[in-house]
Amino acid sequence: IGRAGEAGWVLYDTAHWNTIENNLYVLWCEPKTSQQYLMCFHPDSSTFTLDVFFLFFLYMLVGGGVSYTLFPSYEKEKEKRKLVGTLLFPFLISGAADKVTSYMDECVGEVPSLKDNEPCIVSAKSLRKGSLQECAKKNVRDAGEYRGHWAETTQSSNSKNSDIYMEGCDELLNIAGLALSGYDDPRVNVNAPTCEAILQTMKEDERQKFNNFLSNLLSGPYDISSKQSHLQPLSYHMFASFLRWYQPFTEQYSWNHCTFDKLKAEMFTFDYTWEHLNEWSELVRRDFLAQNGKIFGCKAINDSDDVLRDSIYAPQILGTMLKITNQQTILKKAIEELTKQFQRLDRKISDIQENARLVYFIFIYI
Repeated sequence: IGRAGEAGWVLYDTAHWNTIENNLYVLWCEPKTSQQYLMCFHPDSSTFTLDVFFLFFLYMLVGGGVSYTLFPSYEKEKEKRKLVGTLLFPFLISGAADKVTSYMDECVGEVPSLKDNEPCIVSAKSLRKGSLQECAKKNVRDAGEYRGHWAETTQSSNSKNSDIYMEGCDELLNIAGLALSGYDDPRVNVNAPTCEAILQTMKEDERQKFNNFLSNLLSGPYDISSKQSHLQPLSYHMFASFLRWYQPFTEQYSWNHCTFDKLKAEMFTFDYTWEHLNEWSELVRRDFLAQNGKIFGCKAINDSDDVLRDSIYAPQILGTMLKITNQQTILKKAIEELTKQFQRLDRKISDIQENARLVYFIFIYI
């Protein structure tokens, strides 16, 4: 659990995909202590808004921050930090903590504080402290302390504190990472979404076409999709994560979202249609459920579409139902108000008609 400003030190070059744990590890720099640690990332359990692979794929679709690498100040700052390689987030090369706080304020705004329920700004520091609280909720506080290096590090012959005991243990990084990704049991093994189910349906030439399509999509400041790249497995997991979540994302933001401009262009270039995307999405979701069914409470691999949808998209379905319920309540109140207005209007019309009859009789009488 790092500081927000430290995200500006992460390099593509030192990241790697762990094929055993099926997650991404990056080398996390802590300038405050001149230390470096491993940090892992997992697919989120319930929402695309916090799924690092889905969001990173969208980030790559809009260029992966490549424009920032063209400024002379970027290279100067790298030289100043003695960094060798390509930054994952080049726009955080300077003022990272303030920028993240600004993004959080823009996206989240104020939320009730835990202390007195008064509105407070979600800052960069909130992410760090909140992450430790999240680990504590999942009963893995020690792992959270290790991941964030809060525990004391004083060593003595008679002391075996948790930080010393857990030093260098990747498994605990994994546990804390799963807790932050929303899994009820952070000790389970979670397999990230893959493209295997898609590739199995293709012939060799179709696979090559698919690989070229993916390479074009993920072209950016660093090669993560070619056979020569040590991060090639990540590229497939990222696209699979996109396919896992793209339907609820488009339901909320539509296909006109700016992140899809490049996707549409490359789909046209490679003659892929929305039918292809829908078919791939179904294959990925089924495969993801097959690999992680027990985690989501599914009984078997061959569960029905309803079970598949309910298991993976339960939070989105619940959110949609709540929105519909709220809209129905608002609509009901609007109908009731309109009914009252019509009743008042009807009474006014009746009064006008009665007055008109009186005027008519008076006129006849006169």
